[in-house]
Amino acid sequence: MKKLFFAVMIFACAGLLASCSLNETETNGVLGKQIIFPAPGCDDGITAETKIEYDLPELEKQVAKQVGRKGLFLYSDPLETDYSAAEKLGFDRNVFEEKGGKRYYKNGKESMEIDRFGSFSYSCESLETAYSYSDKESAEIARTFLKEHDLFPDGVSKCFITGHESSYSPGTSTETLLAVTVTFYFPETDGCRISGEGIDVRINGKGEVTYVYYTRKRYQKKEKAILIPLREAVLKWPYAGISMIEDDITADRIVIETAEVMYHADSDPESTIMQPVYCFTGTAYSKNGTSSVFSAAVQANRY
Repeated sequence: MKKLFFAVMIFACAGLLASCSLNETETNGVLGKQIIFPAPGCDDGITAETKIEYDLPELEKQVAKQVGRKGLFLYSDPLETDYSAAEKLGFDRNVFEEKGGKRYYKNGKESMEIDRFGSFSYSCESLETAYSYSDKESAEIARTFLKEHDLFPDGVSKCFITGHESSYSPGTSTETLLAVTVTFYFPETDGCRISGEGIDVRINGKGEVTYVYYTRKRYQKKEKAILIPLREAVLKWPYAGISMIEDDITADRIVIETAEVMYHADSDPESTIMQPVYCFTGTAYSKNGTSSVFSAAVQANRY
């Protein structure tokens, strides 16, 4: 399966105020910054000849129901960290090397790097053995580790198994599961999920946490976004957004079936803004009749 810019593929769409038609142009608010979506790692299966079909009024209803009257916003000016996460994981926060705006900590087999806004990665060296824990047990191991180190945020409830690591015996096709990754997602903001923020916890066959990737910014400023009409976003995504067809087919026709909104938090550690993104999902059909899941995302606010 092809993957886009999120650890787990989630896309978003944005809506206007319920008192304003999604086909009108919003003018009140502040301009944002252009989101630079990464180029797909391979051909996305969409060509200049691909036909796009959608029911605009239905998509508008979906987004209006999600967003309601509150509208959407730009979040900026994140707080800088006090590096307390280093102490929570057993490091001396005052003993570190600094490079490229990050602090690097080392304590035996454990290491950590953290940026000025508090996002960090932690790793611990350990021997790999066969993995036998259930998904429920894996989630509990990850949750317990974060709580014991006072790193489990309030309001976090959803988690998923988002990664499996295996090895193969030489000369055979025998697969041995070695580790899994559990991902926790932060609570919604303005009724919208957040892309680019979350907590990944890797667990090995001994039930040990060997890696944590924690990314979140605490924004201080919230300003109303100037949104583009939904119809403009539908036309814009082929050249200004990012898209994916789950299976390796070339789309003759794409039917957009759903739209929602999500906030996009740039994974760049120096990024200081979180902005709304439109997401469209549906079905892609090839000329020979095969079909596959389609997703696309495009920036929802003007910049």
